[in-house]
Amino acid sequence: MPGLDAVWALHDYGPVLQRYLVAAKNQGRRDLLDLFGRRLAELPILAQLDPEAMVTWVPASRAGRRRRGYDQGRLLARAVGRHGRRPVLPLLSRAGSSGQAGLGRSQRLVGPDLSCRVSSVPARLIVIDDVITTGASLAAAAAALRQAGALGVIGLCVASADSGAATARRPSPYSQHLVI
Repeated sequence: MPGLDAVWALHDYGPVLQRYLVAAKNQGRRDLLDLFGRRLAELPILAQLDPEAMVTWVPASRAGRRRRGYDQGRLLARAVGRHGRRPVLPLLSRAGSSGQAGLGRSQRLVGPDLSCRVSSVPARLIVIDDVITTGASLAAAAAALRQAGALGVIGLCVASADSGAATARRPSPYSQHLVI
């Protein structure tokens, strides 16, 4: 994906993960975001990254935050930071109030209008998002972060519908331990 050094996903996006992500985003299941964050923090790629790499996230739209009462990306990033012992910084802001949900593929490819909240960012960053569909959100985040001075940007997400993301291939613990 443009602007990213690598992108990793826990799983391919499918019906089971879709149920869990919908529950985490739209049904108040914040506990799932902590679980997903812990699993992301356990990915072997994080152990290989610069220990100074900090975590940030693709912010939810204002409408999404209002409807949910929280930003799922922020909670997911905080969980990754806590479990992976990395600092979490709110570096990105999102213009406009609407999100990508319900848009067609061609509209999603444009991605959200993201900018940096600060003029200078750490050299190495890990950007968290919940799902990669087209990769446009992570690409927009990477572009904004690189414009502010980031030298390396890695993307991490829970699930990917995009074949461009490397997916951790291990059995899913979610279907065995969680009931929605």
